[in-house]
Amino acid sequence: MLETVSNPLLATIACALTKEGVEVPSTGSELYVKRIELFTGLYDQHRNIKRTQSPPEFLTEIAKQTAFLFHEKEVRSMDMAEACSTLSTSLSTKFKPEKVERALKELISPCNVILRDERSNKISFGHLCMFRPIPITHFGSIRSLISV
Repeated sequence: MLETVSNPLLATIACALTKEGVEVPSTGSELYVKRIELFTGLYDQHRNIKRTQSPPEFLTEIAKQTAFLFHEKEVRSMDMAEACSTLSTSLSTKFKPEKVERALKELISPCNVILRDERSNKISFGHLCMFRPIPITHFGSIRSLISV
């Protein structure tokens, strides 16, 4: 377990997962995946609560797409409207723009995966590292969806 929780963020995530009754994974990258599942509401289903309209799997997908968009543009933050527009356009063959916009807003609140600065209206992942749980092979599949 000490190898898995090698920094304060991972320790906090491990505690949150334990509190929810989830077994702590054996690697740091698995822990990041579980964290995203926790934040996007996968474990809400076990408690019979519904915080979001979007399913957890869709929220996770939009979070990954947003992380890849930031990666492609080589930025850590982006204007909310620009991110929403870019994602909606690039994913329009798979998802309706209003669903993408709703998911992006839900990732801000109530999920707290993405942070929005009230003054600048820029979004970011803050101190959360969204890239760690995304396998390199996933970047290849995303590349075909997003053209920036």
